[in-house]
Amino acid sequence: MDKPQLYIIAGPNGAGKSVLSKWLVNKNIDVFDGDLLQKELSLKYKAIPWEQVQHLAAREFEKRWSNALEKREDFAYETNFTFPNSIDLPLTFQKHGYEINMFYLGIGSIAESIRRVALRVEKGGHDVDTGSIELNFTGGITHVHQHFDKFDRFLFIDNSIISTPRIVLYAELGKIKSKSPTLPRWMTTYFARLLSIEKTVLE
Repeated sequence: MDKPQLYIIAGPNGAGKSVLSKWLVNKNIDVFDGDLLQKELSLKYKAIPWEQVQHLAAREFEKRWSNALEKREDFAYETNFTFPNSIDLPLTFQKHGYEINMFYLGIGSIAESIRRVALRVEKGGHDVDTGSIELNFTGGITHVHQHFDKFDRFLFIDNSIISTPRIVLYAELGKIKSKSPTLPRWMTTYFARLLSIEKTVLE
């Protein structure tokens, strides 16, 4: 029997996670989008403080992933992968026999992330403060470096040009299996150490 799959769609704010998740993951899997749920809850419960909205969204997220784990169903969610505990949930799924797959969507800079969030807000999308954007950008890079080799499959996807994604690197358990001959600047700048790993195996 094939192993159940966990899919993580990660990247900085404005990288296109919500749009591209439908392209990256089987259409039968409902990708959990915490930002979207928080927006829906804030509109539904306008009188409650934002902290409580976040708490409700977190409870719903836990409910959904726990249910998937119990039933051994495939599960997918979006994240910035910002904090040290961001790896905990993937490892929990892996411990229970899941294969864990990371799709990391990259864009050029913090400035680009800020610009894209501003454009999203103009179109009615959710806002993110500048401090959080900066933290999510740098934190995600840090923790990808730390946990790159833990994922059964890891794909770096360049979305520097909006809605024109391309897979630029594919790895399995920290071993690079293929990469584009033309890597984007953000890849060679922010992930140079991963590219130079001696155990890399190109096929």
